Amino acid sequence: MTKQKSTILDTFDVIRLRNVTNLSTTELLTRELISFHFGPNTGLPVCNIELLNWNNKAADLQRFLAETKDYQSKDVSANFGGLIDKLIKSGFFIPTKRNDRKKAVLKKGSKVFSILGNIMYNFDSFNYFSNDERVLKTINDPKVTQSDFMYIANKIDALVLHLIKLHKKYKGDDDTIMQFINKIPAKEVKI
Repeated sequence: MTKQKSTILDTFDVIRLRNVTNLSTTELLTRELISFHFGPNTGLPVCNIELLNWNNKAADLQRFLAETKDYQSKDVSANFGGLIDKLIKSGFFIPTKRNDRKKAVLKKGSKVFSILGNIMYNFDSFNYFSNDERVLKTINDPKVTQSDFMYIANKIDALVLHLIKLHKKYKGDDDTIMQFINKIPAKEVKI
């Protein structure tokens, strides 16, 4: 039997993983502890935890896996499921042989697709998150709560919905959209 090399994560898993490891999303990606790529079936960004790369962080990985059941709730599942539903309904994915290609508004190689993946799984790379004290505390504050994690999940959801609107407004002009996203100031959103 071969060892499992990776497993899929949702956005909320990535949010929690930052706290367990005390690493930002960018650091998790740089250290190849997670990766994200094009989902060949869905045409959506998919994030994996790279299980074989956790040798030096094995205790963190064990803690993360052990705590997973504690954080899986109807709210968490509904949040990520709702985000995926919004992406599919709006056609905000890349066409594949297995999805509704006629509805897809993104094309292979799209910068907007890369932006979408980064918002969902490398959100710390955006000023909207990295300049927000409440988001930053979730990286290494041991007293962080599920409410703090949901705060980030809701910010991700809001930014993805805004990206969809920008894509429509600017007819897919990737550079204009990216400039706009980088200028969004950090401001706590009340949940």
